[in-house]
Amino acid sequence: MSDALPPTLQRVLKGQSCAGCGLCAGLDPAIRMTRDAKGWKRPVAVGQAAPETDALLAKVCPGATVSPWTLSNAPETHPFWGPHVRVLTGYSTASDIRHTASSGGALSALALHLLQTRAVSRVLHVGMNPEKPLETRITRSTDRDDILETAGSRYAPVSPLETLRAELAQPGQILFIGKPCDV
Repeated sequence: MSDALPPTLQRVLKGQSCAGCGLCAGLDPAIRMTRDAKGWKRPVAVGQAAPETDALLAKVCPGATVSPWTLSNAPETHPFWGPHVRVLTGYSTASDIRHTASSGGALSALALHLLQTRAVSRVLHVGMNPEKPLETRITRSTDRDDILETAGSRYAPVSPLETLRAELAQPGQILFIGKPCDV
């Protein structure tokens, strides 16, 4: 652990609470995500973080803000899934999406709908790295072909929020699809 990392990140890493989402690297260019010895993405200092970074991370870092289920005001709390309002199921009515994507293609169909209706200009989600197929990377989709090319779940370390600052600097609305620890 580097002394140059903000105290909040040092605490998160020491407590093994880092989700590897990359939000810290997306907020401050002095932080970069790298793979640790076990293959997980973890923050490292590549410079001195801005003075205000630590206070911001204390508010938004998933590893620093995890709260016990007992503090939730959700109407139900499942012993394994945690607090929730309700659980629904669904699937895409387009057979190519339903059979190409994961879980019936619901998220892929919703993403495509939002692109087609111009509610968003791009979708940020994860997909296979074509140069290193065992690795996962953040991808940007702007049309049906992009969505179908990266459809399907990827259960591998990735830091989808690492490019957040650059994406927010671009014009247009963004749909972000990620794991709960990334959002």
